[in-house]
Amino acid sequence: MEDSSGKTASSHLHVSVVVAVSILFLIITLTIASYCSTRSRQMRLRSDQYPTIEGGPVSSTVVVMEEAVLERFPKVLYSEAKLIRNELGNNNYSTCSVCLGDYRESDEVRILLPGCGHAFHLNCVDSWLRLRPTCPLCRHQLHSLSTSPI
Repeated sequence: MEDSSGKTASSHLHVSVVVAVSILFLIITLTIASYCSTRSRQMRLRSDQYPTIEGGPVSSTVVVMEEAVLERFPKVLYSEAKLIRNELGNNNYSTCSVCLGDYRESDEVRILLPGCGHAFHLNCVDSWLRLRPTCPLCRHQLHSLSTSPI
């Protein structure tokens, strides 16, 4: 009878060790997964804080589009821009997508031609384009225009 109780005690000990090791393995796995998730989130947040050019981080003082290139985009009064955009088939927008301010007929706007044809307040879009070579509304890539005449 001692043999059967000895085997039973040994069997219970073996099961207890397997359960303990399994729980320890689960805890270690969850800890590693949590660390990797947190680290990944921190890296994404850090990379979103800085402007990028084609995936690489750049200093916030880097100018993406030079003044000479900016000046090649048409600069007109909003009242004229409405006519130009109607000819292009673009809908009239009454609000600048950068500052969210309403246009007045006397506002100077810059039209992103020959890109997408969207118009924005002159100061708003110039500030935007100095750091990002895309249209603020549709994200049309404008950097290729910097090497070709407009």
